[in-house]
Amino acid sequence: MWESIWWRSGAFGIRSNAWASGLPVESCVRPNTIIASVTPILAARFAAKEAVSKAFGTGIGTELGWLDIEVIRLESGSTQVRLQGAGTQLMERRFAKTIHLNLTHTAQYASAVAILEG
Repeated sequence: MWESIWWRSGAFGIRSNAWASGLPVESCVRPNTIIASVTPILAARFAAKEAVSKAFGTGIGTELGWLDIEVIRLESGSTQVRLQGAGTQLMERRFAKTIHLNLTHTAQYASAVAILEG
């Protein structure tokens, strides 16, 4: 069942990019978490990538792609953004030093806010 979620999510860079160090989803959520519980978590990370792209003023497209934005979970449980490729270049062009990220989700909704600080 995990494989089908990874396969569908892979189009948005979640499989290869949303989790720290390429860890499988099982190691990024609490043990014994059922699929219904993981869906909002993945949706929140998808929303985070979208929020980061909007904070840059570009959206996802030619200037910034799904794989340029990585959402990682720290040991403390908080999330952080790690940029790669075009994301790093945009950060420099916007003279930004930090990206603040806040994620929230319920069983039915996921939301994210990203703020660039320079």
